[in-house]
Amino acid sequence: MSSTQTITAVRPPAASLRSGNAIQLDRLGRRNSSDHSQHTLPHLERGPAPNRQNSAGDHWSKMEGWLVVSAGSALFFVYLGLVYSYGIVQLHLVEARLASVSTLSFVGSLAAAIAPLTGMIVTHVIGRVGHRTTAVTGSFLLGLGEFTAGWSTKSVPALFITWGAVFGVGAAFLFITAATVPSLWFKRKRGLARGPVYAGAGIGSALIAVVLEKLIDSLGLETAMKVMVVSAWAICLPVAWFLKVPPGQGRAVSRVQGRLFQSLKFLLMLVMGAIATFPLFVPPFLLPLYVSSVGLSKQTGAALVACWSIASAMGRIGMGFGADALFGR
Repeated sequence: MSSTQTITAVRPPAASLRSGNAIQLDRLGRRNSSDHSQHTLPHLERGPAPNRQNSAGDHWSKMEGWLVVSAGSALFFVYLGLVYSYGIVQLHLVEARLASVSTLSFVGSLAAAIAPLTGMIVTHVIGRVGHRTTAVTGSFLLGLGEFTAGWSTKSVPALFITWGAVFGVGAAFLFITAATVPSLWFKRKRGLARGPVYAGAGIGSALIAVVLEKLIDSLGLETAMKVMVVSAWAICLPVAWFLKVPPGQGRAVSRVQGRLFQSLKFLLMLVMGAIATFPLFVPPFLLPLYVSSVGLSKQTGAALVACWSIASAMGRIGMGFGADALFGR
C-alpha cells in the first residue's frame, strides 16, 4: 500500500502541472484572443457607422445646411422676383402698343411654365452634371434671356424666344436645383428649411417690382432690363456655387419611373398640379394693368405687387412651420 500511496503522492503534482499548463495555455489563448480583437477592431468598427452619419447629419443641419438654404433663397429671390415683376414690363409694352395684353401675358406665362414642363429633363441633366453645374448654367441662361429681351422690346417673336424660351430654360434649371437641394441637408424640420427658400421669391419680387419701376422711369425699359441682368448675374453666379448636396449622397436624383404614368392617382395629381399652376401668376401679371386702368399711378401698381409678394413670403414661411408642426417633416 505504501507503493500505492507513493504513486498517489506522485500523481497530484503531475495533475497540478497539467492543470497549471492548462491555466497558462488558457491565459495565453485569452491574451492572443485579446490581441487579435485589438488588431481586428478597426475592421469591426463599421457597425457604428450609422451613428456617425447621424451625428454628421445633425452637424449639416446646424452648419452647412443653412448656408445651402441661404443660397437657395437667394436664387429664388432673383429668379421668381424677375418672373413676378414681368407684369410691370408688360404694362410698359402694352402702353407702347407692341401687342395685345393676352399675347404679352403668354410670353410671361411661357417663361413661368417651362420649369414644371421640363422637370424630368432637368432632373436628367442634374444626374449627368450635378446640381451645382446645373445651377450655374441656369443662372447664365436666366440673365442671357433677359439681357437679349432688352434688345427685343420691338418684336413679339423675339420676346417669345428671349424672355419666353431662353429665360424660361434658365429659370427651370434654377427652380429644380434651388427647390430640392436645401431639404437634403435636413432630416427633421424640412418644412422650416424650405420656407425661407420659397420666401425668397416673395421678398425678391417685392423689392424688384419697386426698383424696376423706378429704373424704367429714369432709364427707360430697355436699359432698366439690362441693369437688372447685371444684378442677377452678380447674385446668382457666385451663389449657385454654394448649392451642393451633403457628402455621401452623390447627385441625389431619382430616375423617371415610367410605371407612374400607369397610375390613375399619379395622373390625377399631375393634372391637379397643372390646373393649380394656371392662376398662380395672374395677380403679379395683371395687377399693374388693373391699377393703371382705374387711373392710379404705375408706382402704386408696383407697390401692390410688392404687398402681394410680401404676403406670399409670409405664407410660405408659415406653411413651413405648419408642415413641421402637423406632420413632423
